[in-house]
Amino acid sequence: MRRTMVVLAVCLLAACSSAGSTGPAPGVAGHWRLSFSGVGAVAGGDVIECQINGMSFDLTQADTAFSGTYAVGGIDCSWTGGGSASGSGTGAVIDGLFMSNSVAFDLDAPDCHFSGTYASGQMHGMMSCPFDLGPPHNIVTIGGNWAATR
Repeated sequence: MRRTMVVLAVCLLAACSSAGSTGPAPGVAGHWRLSFSGVGAVAGGDVIECQINGMSFDLTQADTAFSGTYAVGGIDCSWTGGGSASGSGTGAVIDGLFMSNSVAFDLDAPDCHFSGTYASGQMHGMMSCPFDLGPPHNIVTIGGNWAATR
């Protein structure tokens, strides 16, 4: 009986000491700021380079699924043929899946896809999304690297 009480006391103390942990909760829920590198495409013989600035997510999570909203301050693309295009906007983060250290989600539709890894409260990976450049290229799928921090 005495041994059982000691084991119970140790277990309760361990649970109480971990309850005050200040590290980030595992998972993707919350506000995220994104950065991008190497974003672009090749279309009609032109090399297209894009800068994506001021992007953020606000995500909610239920078990392994997540969703939310996003905002983009600006997307600026230019190409070797002398043209350029820009845009900004807001929308929905959909079809999010978080399992172990892997993440995958779409922005507004399945053709704008992000995938990557999660570790220590950060995410990073690859993205591929359609972007309307206007004539002469019209809609082109741009791709590149992304990283997100809280």
